[in-house]
Amino acid sequence: MRLTPEQQEKNRALYQTIHDAAVAIVNGTVSHHDGGIKIWGSAMSLNSEDATPLWLLWANLTDWLEETPDHPEGLKSTADAAADWLAAENSLGARDRYYRRWLTEILEIVPESEAHSARPDVSPSPGEGRGPGGDRPVAT
Repeated sequence: MRLTPEQQEKNRALYQTIHDAAVAIVNGTVSHHDGGIKIWGSAMSLNSEDATPLWLLWANLTDWLEETPDHPEGLKSTADAAADWLAAENSLGARDRYYRRWLTEILEIVPESEAHSARPDVSPSPGEGRGPGGDRPVAT
């Protein structure tokens, strides 16, 4: 998928918002629900292969917290998902493992038999990699 410079810049800003929200959840400077809503909302606007699985994951986590706001397992899962994202965000392979783990093994949203469809297997074309000029900036 070739992105325009404007789309690339929008994605950079959205990924930064996702990163910042995950850091805030892990550090406890924002409620797990509010941070999750920020990640979920940003994921919905991404123009990348991360949009659907990231949206699906965080929509489910925030729904869980809306139903039972102080549930210890829900709070721990949200903090763990945020920490796992921070560990995976700069690696395509790590993000694939993140989605498989959270969507199939932990939340069981996507059956293991369909896990390959949770995130399209899209390899970037030259010039569309994960770094300057690509759809996912390298965190500094």
